[in-house]
Amino acid sequence: MNLLKLTLIALLLCAFGYFLIAITPQPQPLIEYHNDSTVRKKTPHIEDDIRTIINQNQPPAVNQLSSLGPVPASIQPQPYIPPITKSKNTRPYSGELDDHEAYKQFHVHQEHELKMAFISASKQKIVRLEMLITRGIREGLSQEKIEFAKEKVSGLKAMSEQLQNELNTPH
Repeated sequence: MNLLKLTLIALLLCAFGYFLIAITPQPQPLIEYHNDSTVRKKTPHIEDDIRTIINQNQPPAVNQLSSLGPVPASIQPQPYIPPITKSKNTRPYSGELDDHEAYKQFHVHQEHELKMAFISASKQKIVRLEMLITRGIREGLSQEKIEFAKEKVSGLKAMSEQLQNELNTPH
C-alpha cells in the first residue's frame, strides 16, 4: 500500500514538473536558420544607435557603449575556457600502501608542487590583472570595480606570499 502511495506521489510530482516546464515561456532564439545558412535576427534600435555613433565620426565613450545593449557575438572577445580534463602531470602513489611514512612524504611532495604551481600562476595572473586595472582606469571604469580588482590582486599577492613562507619554513 505504501509503495502504491509513493508511486502515485512520484507520478504526480513528475506531472506537475512537466506542467511547469510546459507553461514556462521559452526564450526566442537569437539566430534564425534559412536554407542551411544562419542569419542573425536584426535588432533595429541597436543598429540605429551604432549608425548614429559612426555618423558622428567620434569614438563612443564607455558609458555610451553600455547603453547600446549587447554587442554582437562576432565583435565580443571570446572568453578563455580552460579544458576540463584530468591533469597530465598527476602521478598516482606507487609505493607500498602499508608504508604510512612513504605515503605521507608523497602527499607532502604533492602539496609542495601544488603550492609552487599556484605561486608561478599567480605571478602571471597578477601581471595580467594589473595591466587590466591600468586599462580600466584609462577607459573610465567605475572606481568600485577598480577597487574590487585591486582587492583581488592584493589577495593573490598575500596568498602567494603566504605559500612562499610556508615553503621556506621547515615542517
